[in-house]
Amino acid sequence: WLRIKQPEANKRGALSWCALELEVESPKQINRLDTVVASGTAPRPSPPVVSVTLKLKTIVNPKTHKNEIVSVSAVCHKQVQLDSSTDQSRRFMTQLSLIRP
Repeated sequence: WLRIKQPEANKRGALSWCALELEVESPKQINRLDTVVASGTAPRPSPPVVSVTLKLKTIVNPKTHKNEIVSVSAVCHKQVQLDSSTDQSRRFMTQLSLIRP
């Protein structure tokens, strides 16, 4: 994980889909936490992340000979642990499926 010193809001507008975009003046303002933590101290556990899986189903339109999306499915898991096993119960998961007429 990282320690970021003096981050500022992005002045150039949105560059990604992130909810929050920050920037620093110099790469020296970013440090790995394992180099900052005192020796003999246990590192902090990593925070959970959100993961989304998408599935698209396409068909070829016989008139235009182009691929068209006919269905979309998504599963979102809101508590994925990066350093250990993740709870597979459905309480942290949501799903969505869309099918075109």
